[in-house]
Amino acid sequence: MIVVGAGGAGLSAAATAAENGASVLAIEKQGIPGGTTSLSGGVMQAAGAGSDPTTQAQVRQYLELSTKAAKLLNRFLA
Repeated sequence: MIVVGAGGAGLSAAATAAENGASVLAIEKQGIPGGTTSLSGGVMQAAGAGSDPTTQAQVRQYLELSTKAAKLLNRFLA
C-alpha cells in the first residue's frame, strides 16, 4: 500500500494498514514527516467534545491511532 502524505491522517492509515499485514510505503513531499499536521503545534481541534460519549470515543480513537502512527514512524527512522 502506498500512502501519499505523512501527516496525521496518512501515518494513521499507514499504521493501521501495517497492523493488518499490509506492506506499506508512506511518502511525504516535505523534508520531514508530518505534513500540515507538523504545523499544528500539537493541538487537536475537538470542539464540542464535552460530554457526548460518541465524540469522546472518536477523540480517544484518534489519539490511539496517532500514537500508533508515531511508533511506526520511529521504527522506520531508527
